[in-house]
Amino acid sequence: MDSEIFKQTILLFIACLGLFWSVLLFTHKRGHKKANRFLGLLMVILSLRIMMRGSYTQPLRDYFIFLLFLSHGLAFWIGPSILFHVREMMGKSVSRSLLMKHYATGLIVALISIIGFIFRDNLMTMEITSALKAGFIIFISIQIIHLFAYIGFARKEVLHFEDSLGNYFSSTTRISLIWVKQLTLVTGLFGLIVLTMQILIVSGGYYQFNNNADFLYLLLIAGIVLTLVVKSWRRPEIYSSIGYNGDQNRDSELSVDVKKKLHKDLDLLIREEKVYTISELKLKDLADELSVQPYVLSQFLNSEYRKNFFRFINDLRIEEAEHRLRSGYLVKETIAGLAYEVGFNSKSTFNRAFKSKNGLTPTEFVKTKISST
Repeated sequence: MDSEIFKQTILLFIACLGLFWSVLLFTHKRGHKKANRFLGLLMVILSLRIMMRGSYTQPLRDYFIFLLFLSHGLAFWIGPSILFHVREMMGKSVSRSLLMKHYATGLIVALISIIGFIFRDNLMTMEITSALKAGFIIFISIQIIHLFAYIGFARKEVLHFEDSLGNYFSSTTRISLIWVKQLTLVTGLFGLIVLTMQILIVSGGYYQFNNNADFLYLLLIAGIVLTLVVKSWRRPEIYSSIGYNGDQNRDSELSVDVKKKLHKDLDLLIREEKVYTISELKLKDLADELSVQPYVLSQFLNSEYRKNFFRFINDLRIEEAEHRLRSGYLVKETIAGLAYEVGFNSKSTFNRAFKSKNGLTPTEFVKTKISST
């Protein structure tokens, strides 16, 4: 197989995989649909950019040149898609007016790019090659600044979420926070790749790679697309909202017998096995132990306890911690040891959860609630 055809085939396959996965994200019926759609839009943009390396012979030549022009306009949608995906993952809604405001720039640039594509032959005949080159470098620089600004806003959203609410609800919350941090890092890498490519172009070093430079650049972007696909496939929590506790759209009322059995079995698991002390416990894990579907357990906890799964489990962990503190746990052990024993993954997470429920840190709880008695 010709090496050029081989390169095109690899990139086309990854681009098609990215587009296919974006369709799944757009049509996914569970989890947080809006967050999924922003992630899907991001993958569409990156996949279209990969596709810009195609056949340079007719009849496909014009098609791929069009994608090249269009991808530069849609690049201004990468930043907003990241930011709004993160906001939705943090449980913050995004209004339609906000969408129009932040996506307007990309839309305008995309339209200008399409006009540029239509009149590309006229532009090339004009004696403004050096001006076009300088303008293109400035244009790419603006793209990169735009991207990094939105990545900065997204990181700020995550830090604010951690400071104000903490990530004590569940391991799924922690996974989601890790995911959005990784997403900003990966897309930041994309911006650095583009920046490096432009520096090479200006210095002349880019052309020393000849035709392989474009392939390596797009192969790195393809690696980013594959990373997004693999991570969201291996971790379904990624494209579900924080605190997601199963399919809550099942409206059928649980029967009295089912509720009684769940009460009995759940109480057994809590009292005798202390299942809540398992740090990585998930809704599906507990549902499997109870031999019910996750949505059944979710509906049961919402209707009987007015709590989602993660709040229910963390409240049990805090109650266990309170019991141990009252029994003199801190005489021989530490707060960190207590946190891990009752199911939390860190001391800081435990302290935030404890204070959220009691209004006091564990140390303050011992001083005011126990020492005074």
